[in-house]
Amino acid sequence: SADGRSAMASGESKWITGPAARADVQRLRARVEAIVTGVETVLADDAALTVRPELWPQSVAGDDALSGWAWPGDITPLQPLRVILDSRLRTPPAASILQQPGHTLVVCVKPDAAREQALRAAGAEVIALPAGAGVAVDRVDLNALLQELARREVNEVLVEAGAALAGAFVEQRLVDQWICYMAPKLMGSAARPVLALDIPAMSSTRGLHLTDLRQIGQDIRMTYGWSD
Repeated sequence: SADGRSAMASGESKWITGPAARADVQRLRARVEAIVTGVETVLADDAALTVRPELWPQSVAGDDALSGWAWPGDITPLQPLRVILDSRLRTPPAASILQQPGHTLVVCVKPDAAREQALRAAGAEVIALPAGAGVAVDRVDLNALLQELARREVNEVLVEAGAALAGAFVEQRLVDQWICYMAPKLMGSAARPVLALDIPAMSSTRGLHLTDLRQIGQDIRMTYGWSD
């Protein structure tokens, strides 16, 4: 939103941006090899995190090489690896993300045998990684996660997550690029922020460099990198 919010206090977020921006996200998903999200997003939104090329014609002409190009109906798109960080295996076996084409990887810290079996029966791959140092005991180590994805030859990762997980990636400086969609809406101070970051003073702020700015439908897409 224009006041920097990503969901209402209740978790409701459909829809903040318009159809053109959401179609743009579809093309972004099609470009990457893996999409990382947290279990809280799965529980709150029942997100599928799939590539749905039927939405692409809604994109703004001239935006990039794929704008205005409709996906051939006889070709099935390659789905990126969907990765759920779920330290305690709370993902429901009936979740939409597990009913989609493609592969879903659920990453936990200490697997529960019964829950792991239920998720595997639903088609998910389940692995355990260590907890991150200096964080809550049940938080997956993000460096270990990226090393595991690199081992699987995943080179480009998209993080679509809530404020806590997105903030953790930023806090550990594991983000190379931000793509922010801003809608012409105000959601109020009770709504949820985009990032959960503890920055106590101006001297602690993080500098970003704007690399691209364009209008997508009625929304604005801003692309940033680190300024240093």
